[in-house]
Amino acid sequence: MEPPAVSLAELRRQLDEIDDRIHDLIMRRADIVAEVSQAKEHSRGRGVLRPGREAQILRRLVARHQGVFPVASLVRIWRELISASVAQQAYFAAAVFRPEPDPGYWDLAREQFGIHAPIVAHTTPEAAIAAARSGEATVAVVPLPADEEDHDWWVQLALAPVPAGDEPAPQIIWHLPFTGYSSGPSAGLEAVVVSLTPQEESGDDRSIFVFEIDAAGGLADLDAAFRAQGLEVRRQVHREAGEKGLALVVLDGYIGAQDPRLAAAAGGSGRLHGLGGYPVPFAVDRPRAKE
Repeated sequence: MEPPAVSLAELRRQLDEIDDRIHDLIMRRADIVAEVSQAKEHSRGRGVLRPGREAQILRRLVARHQGVFPVASLVRIWRELISASVAQQAYFAAAVFRPEPDPGYWDLAREQFGIHAPIVAHTTPEAAIAAARSGEATVAVVPLPADEEDHDWWVQLALAPVPAGDEPAPQIIWHLPFTGYSSGPSAGLEAVVVSLTPQEESGDDRSIFVFEIDAAGGLADLDAAFRAQGLEVRRQVHREAGEKGLALVVLDGYIGAQDPRLAAAAGGSGRLHGLGGYPVPFAVDRPRAKE
């Protein structure tokens, strides 16, 4: 004889119990975040932004995930938890390039930094980065460097004077969308996050450098030069800046500016500018439409 089926009322009671346990853990998590905040120094949110650590958390959860609950929804929940934890510890705001009437980069920022994060729109990438540099914002969200891009914000960043003393310089710390998938107005867009927060190693990273050379064609064989040094180029963008040529390269791995392979690849032909880097994005399942 088959046992009686569990009643709908009992299933709902079990769900309520699970919800209470989840809620208790979220509140406990917030208490621990407060303890972490007291244990470390930070300034206007820069010390609490941990791109590498956040990437490790999400990758670990995705790797252990099982069952029918969508991975994209799991990541969304934890992105909100992490964003709330950042706001709990220190001031946070995002400055976002938002060309009217296109809200795409705004949506990428909202997906990354949570529903309650203060976001301020700027009409140029340079203005957004200036807000992050001054401390008005913690991060700037600007277009991914590309050959066809109208804005050369990365050129100004590379050629800016080196800050005096220990003053940090703006650099790239994230690639958006980090989950590899975005919907709505941001679908198909790619952006980077610029901040005074230093790049942090996550275990699977890319590093970004700009080479200043005598002419734009000075690094025409850039891929081959880096491959000869055991470095893989994922992206390159070229610009002319007056009499100089600039080559932006995105390399596999977490690579320091003093790595001798960089100078060897450039052949000693120009100055090197580090622009940070980012944890490699990972792909989540796209939500399926109802059939």
